[in-house]
Amino acid sequence: MEQWQKPLAFSEILDMAFRIVKEQFSKLFLIMLILIGPVDLLDLLSSIFNGTGFFKTSGAGSFTQLYNQFQSSQNNPDFFSGTTAGGNIVTVLTLIAGMILTPVAYASILILIDKLRRNQSLDMKMIIKQAFSRYWGLLGGSVVYILLMTLFSLIAIIGVVIVFVVSGMLLGNYFHPNAGLIISIVILSLLAMFGLLYPGIRWSFYFGAATFEKTAPGLGKSWRLTKKNYWRILGIFIVLMLVRLVISLVINATFSFLLGQSVLVLAISHLVAIVTDLILLVGYAIVFFDLRVRNEGEGLKQMIDEYHNDPDETPPANPQQ
Repeated sequence: MEQWQKPLAFSEILDMAFRIVKEQFSKLFLIMLILIGPVDLLDLLSSIFNGTGFFKTSGAGSFTQLYNQFQSSQNNPDFFSGTTAGGNIVTVLTLIAGMILTPVAYASILILIDKLRRNQSLDMKMIIKQAFSRYWGLLGGSVVYILLMTLFSLIAIIGVVIVFVVSGMLLGNYFHPNAGLIISIVILSLLAMFGLLYPGIRWSFYFGAATFEKTAPGLGKSWRLTKKNYWRILGIFIVLMLVRLVISLVINATFSFLLGQSVLVLAISHLVAIVTDLILLVGYAIVFFDLRVRNEGEGLKQMIDEYHNDPDETPPANPQQ
């Protein structure tokens, strides 16, 4: 599609993300169901082993029942933490399965979008197989990314403590207390934005790099791709996250109120998570390919490849003399 061969505007990326989710929903959902489904199923089994009922109990969705559950948790600290040996085993299996299948599922979505933009056949088996072939690179990049973001989080927490101490000792002496509080909030917001969000977004496309290129962890590649695009990417992610949050909150809160704490509600929440994750993953993939067009001339390369692969554009051989 020609639209993939040129840089996309903010609104075009969002429009394309929602359109692809709508048009390719069955294939996208099938991939997530095949790969994330077993993880969610194990999580449901863990809840069953730990005593959660499949259906709601009488009045489970009422405010009175929710209040009684809260009171019981105060009187019995193990009310929510009670587990069984079988439940613990299934929980461990869930974590292992998630660590293996989740990166493959996310990479499969990116590969599907790549094949879609190249007008190639969407063979589910080949897409998943290709994603599995990049597993170790994806896992390595994810581990490095998580460790770095954990380190930056600790630094941000230390910065928050220092700001509060300094604001309490100095700002209160020179400013009105309310003014000191406002200054502290501004400083903390800047720390959060540039201490966590900035490197988090600049490195976040390591996953796309590790999926399509033999590079790991891919942080340097991501940093180069996102150069001069931070604010645009941040805005797109905020919109997608808000859409994801609103859909999840409305559906999950509704079913939780009607059905209470049950395995059925947990199953519904997993299905909702799959759908909302699709929106975010498709948006991520579109932004990734848009960055490659902007920084690496990916669109021009694709046009050249299509030209060479088009038999109608192949020059005829010289006729025999």
